[in-house]
Amino acid sequence: MGFLDLFKRRRKEEEKTLEVFDASPDRKYVKIGEVIVPRENIVSVDLEKGYVAYIDDKNILRVAKISPENISPEARELLHGLLV
Repeated sequence: MGFLDLFKRRRKEEEKTLEVFDASPDRKYVKIGEVIVPRENIVSVDLEKGYVAYIDDKNILRVAKISPENISPEARELLHGLLV
């Protein structure tokens, strides 16, 4: 087992929380684990597979593992159109 396999396994085990983070009244932000992302940068939220896809500040598509119980009610309401 190489380093990349260990890295992939470690990343699979980490599960993030999904919350609303209000930094200003006119824009909504979502906090994915420790990362704060503008709502418009959230690409998709798939509860069945347990993933949220978003674009980070460097325009890189990222995927974080989540579970339905780790999504706050405010985040569900804000991301309602993106939930699969």
